[in-house]
Amino acid sequence: MKVQVRSHLHWRPELSGEHELQEPVTIKTFVENLNIAWNRDVLIVVNEQIAEENYVLQDGDRIDLLVPLVGG
Repeated sequence: MKVQVRSHLHWRPELSGEHELQEPVTIKTFVENLNIAWNRDVLIVVNEQIAEENYVLQDGDRIDLLVPLVGG
């Protein structure tokens, strides 16, 4: 199973590209395996929708890693 990642994180551009998964995993597990803290370091979008942590990745999913917005 393959997923496509686009990293918009200036400190982690190497994450962009195709990632092969040996088994189904949740988006939270996938992101934490990249050494990124869930809901702290990054906003995660899967197939153009903000991801829920329990979403199980599917073959061909497109993952965007975005800088979280802060402020008021």
